[in-house]
Amino acid sequence: MVFLIILLSMSIVAMASPMDFMAITDTPEPSPAFELRQMDVLDYALEFYIGEGTSTFVWSVEIEFVNLVEDATEYYFDLMGADFPYCPTVFRYDYLAGVWRAVTARYEDSLFVVEAGPFPVGETVKFAIPGRPTPYGTGIYRDLAAGEYWTHSLLWPSLARYAFPCIDHPADRATCTMRIIAPEGQTVAGGGVFVDSVASETYDGYTEWTFRYDEPVCTYNISFAVGNYATIETTALDGTLPVKSYAYPSRLMQTEYDFARIPQIMALWDSLFGAYPYPTIGCVVVPLSAWGGGGAMEHQMLPQIGDVLITGTRAYEKIIAHELAHQWFGDCVGIADWADFWLNEGIAKYSEVLWTEHIDGAGPARTYMTTIQNGYRNWTLTNEDFPIFDPASYLSPVPYHKGACWWHMLRWQLGDDDFFAFLRNYTDRFKFRTVVTDSLQTALEDFTGAGWSAYFDEWVYGQGYPRYLFDEIIGRDSTGWWVDIDLRQAQELPSCTLFTSPVPVEIITPESTYAEIIRPTSRRHVQRFFVPDSIEYIHLDRTRIILGTFTFSPSNIAEKAPLPESMSIFAYPNPFNSTVRITIDGVVAIHELPLQIEIFDVAGRQVAEIPVGEGPRAFPLDGNSENGSAQGRSPTIRQFIWHPDASLPSGVYLVRARFGSAQRPSGGRTAAKRVMYLK
Repeated sequence: MVFLIILLSMSIVAMASPMDFMAITDTPEPSPAFELRQMDVLDYALEFYIGEGTSTFVWSVEIEFVNLVEDATEYYFDLMGADFPYCPTVFRYDYLAGVWRAVTARYEDSLFVVEAGPFPVGETVKFAIPGRPTPYGTGIYRDLAAGEYWTHSLLWPSLARYAFPCIDHPADRATCTMRIIAPEGQTVAGGGVFVDSVASETYDGYTEWTFRYDEPVCTYNISFAVGNYATIETTALDGTLPVKSYAYPSRLMQTEYDFARIPQIMALWDSLFGAYPYPTIGCVVVPLSAWGGGGAMEHQMLPQIGDVLITGTRAYEKIIAHELAHQWFGDCVGIADWADFWLNEGIAKYSEVLWTEHIDGAGPARTYMTTIQNGYRNWTLTNEDFPIFDPASYLSPVPYHKGACWWHMLRWQLGDDDFFAFLRNYTDRFKFRTVVTDSLQTALEDFTGAGWSAYFDEWVYGQGYPRYLFDEIIGRDSTGWWVDIDLRQAQELPSCTLFTSPVPVEIITPESTYAEIIRPTSRRHVQRFFVPDSIEYIHLDRTRIILGTFTFSPSNIAEKAPLPESMSIFAYPNPFNSTVRITIDGVVAIHELPLQIEIFDVAGRQVAEIPVGEGPRAFPLDGNSENGSAQGRSPTIRQFIWHPDASLPSGVYLVRARFGSAQRPSGGRTAAKRVMYLK
């Protein structure tokens, strides 16, 4: 799901207090009935009467379950609402006799108690609980938008108990038949598969709409919307998947444009995540007054899209992609505990990156991923940080943005082929089941044959992110060129004291680029890499894979290697006609040394000087550092470019470099190289 507070980071106009809209829809509540472990619900039969008034709706429910306890004579269901006590006569179905028998019930605090039993462990039991009028405003809403009234459910996270008695916990999923009784002329958009709509025999002037969830659904994903909807119908997956969406008639054209690529999104997710698990899909526009109209919800087979997000520009298409990805992650593969909420939201948030990559290419996707990384890091500057497991704030960037970063880093570590193969393996393994974070780790270890405990401990159960300080030193000996990279971690408690995740490095020579990996084993880690040619540049995490910051910070690593007593200069190309690259060999820590590079003609006259500050030519700032310092800089200032002045004639010139150490500022070494300039 995507909430208003998340959308604020995506350029929606900030509200003074976005959480005010969410009220009790922001944090899951415990389910007292679930904690009793009395039953496993098999099926709900729900009925909602939606009258023409704006104050109340009426519910009734049948609940079929398997008994899990011995000697119980009272069975408890979650139920919340006003004007209790509520003590109706409840009916228990006698399967042997095929008749309903009356039993008594009562209401205690937040629990509806049916007095029946005992039943044998494993026996199937069914109760029918008569309905009662319930006010709109919590769980089911009725709002005025676009000049008309619209009624819709929003049962996340723990609001189903306000709409009907149930086991209101994501781990207890069941099949469901849903019947909505609405005034004639109104259209009902229901989750599940449409069964029929017939004139009501009970309510004159009303139509009864029936929908069926044959695949298990958790209570917060049961949904419907009622109003004067216009429908948008097409197909996906080569015509095998019906796509039916619902729009306000006054905004039909905008909605058609914003929803037009739903078939493409479904095709992409089907290819990346595995076969789509349900028989139909579509989206419905609703006021979503509980979230100020600026959110969305992944209801099974029929995600709700807040009407604020319908612009006719596809400005929020990534949110539609996000909700459709939830059909695999969160709906089909559900969570067994609220502490594992990040399993739903981290991958759905990352799906926004995948959709951007598919539509716009790798560059925009990388930019968007950087926005997600910065969204989390910036949030931690003014808010208390915490792990993504069992988050202290469910609607924060921690489970969403940091969760997406977790998947992005995993993708790099596995490689694209194995990453998407793993996603398909994961969704197939846990199809229509519930999982916890340990389930994901077990699946990953089974798939790769490797251990992933450290990755989970540091990034899921720990908090924070690494703040890397780095320095490099280049050397050359009889075996060739090498570079030592000194990587230190400066993050402080209470964040994780050590991140051991690999860090990508690119070492660039005049002829090749070498992709290497640093694998930290301590908070200060020095790793040496060998290359067959002189080194031009070094980039740490150039494509911004890692959720961390990189700041160039000279260390005392240079003192560990002796300074050479001589140096030489290479020039390429030579002869040259516009620019020449000057490479100084034999310099160990030239970024700490005074350096002078002068150009002379054959008569000994100085014709140019290259200031140290002009070299090298590759100091890209990529924004991935806390203070804006260069991340991908040359390890030693030893590469320079000379652009001769246009007034200089062709001919032979002498390039001379001089430097001295801090201990020998005037007694350093010199080197010279002849170059030929051909205009």
